[in-house]
Amino acid sequence: MRRHVTDQDHESAEPILDQTIHDQVPNTAAGTSIGMTMAGLGMPVEHAGRVRTVVEELVFEARQREPFAGSPQKSHSIRICMDVLGQNVRIRVIDYRMPIDRTQGARLSSRRLASLGFIDSLRTSSRGREGNVAECLVALVDPHGTALDGVQVLDEGAQAVSDEEASKIIIREMEPADAVGLVRCAYRCYGYSYPDDLLYQPTTIRRLLKTGLMRSVVAVAPDGDFVGHAALTFGHPDDRVPEAGRLVVDPRYRGHHLAERLGLARNEAATALKLPGLWAECVTDHVASQRNFAMLGGVETGLLIGADAPDVVMSGFNQKNHGRRTLLAFYLPITVGPSVEIHVPERFDPIFEKIGGRLGLSRSLQHTTADPTG
Repeated sequence: MRRHVTDQDHESAEPILDQTIHDQVPNTAAGTSIGMTMAGLGMPVEHAGRVRTVVEELVFEARQREPFAGSPQKSHSIRICMDVLGQNVRIRVIDYRMPIDRTQGARLSSRRLASLGFIDSLRTSSRGREGNVAECLVALVDPHGTALDGVQVLDEGAQAVSDEEASKIIIREMEPADAVGLVRCAYRCYGYSYPDDLLYQPTTIRRLLKTGLMRSVVAVAPDGDFVGHAALTFGHPDDRVPEAGRLVVDPRYRGHHLAERLGLARNEAATALKLPGLWAECVTDHVASQRNFAMLGGVETGLLIGADAPDVVMSGFNQKNHGRRTLLAFYLPITVGPSVEIHVPERFDPIFEKIGGRLGLSRSLQHTTADPTG
């Protein structure tokens, strides 16, 4: 799910590093603190060094531009902030000089380093007197170490448990201390084929749970092993509609409505949080996941043709694994919101009325005859 980053986003996460350097401070001073902090977060030294290089280059480039006349004092300082957003570290280099010349920006060394993979993404924006922001995102690598010691991968022919054994499962809210248990469950069920690497990263799982960016429910067998998981995942601290996903069910416990029970528990967690609703994207050739989400109240809202990369391989299915996967988008309303106006082309009225009616949403469709601007 893509979302537009607003000004509020730049202050919503608690920085783990926030420093202001003046012109007398060398570029390497900023890079050193960034590199050491990245290493402290568990990033390999070589990778942390690459991030440091990009930050030093951004500071250097900012200092080459003319000071902004409206902020004479600030123009001689640069602010560097680092925070953790989910699985990513975000580093912002904020300066108060003239904006970047777009015709020259593509030729800057920082862009070349980003294109070479020194960081995962780099984007810049100008906010006038509030300064220019160069934002870097770097994915955290979280090795699981000994978390998988003794875990055997189950195949589709694993011996199914009895109804009596399945009835003893306890479903509860997941806690940060459960992170290793979830990693072991994901590996036992899928090996390394699960498409979301997060489920193999215990440190990142703990961080997401502690910050509230992920709220999970787990199914626990009598022996203490996790045999199921479902999560609400927020892409950003300000998000109000999380993704409902990361559903895992141990092959031995399938056929006992465990996915439905996990889904209901997840819905209850969303209700307790007073969320407007949930969204999900189900692979079209995985009918069971679609059926499960529909039974929980989800409504089909769109089809994302060829949205999944061709290297995503589905295991445990009879169909051929080739080509890009198509996703079926769902929305599940949790609380009834106010009636709002939406502006759509008139020819789409029947579609919006049908979807809004199925979701129980009150929407007033408005049209305009004005010519498009821009």
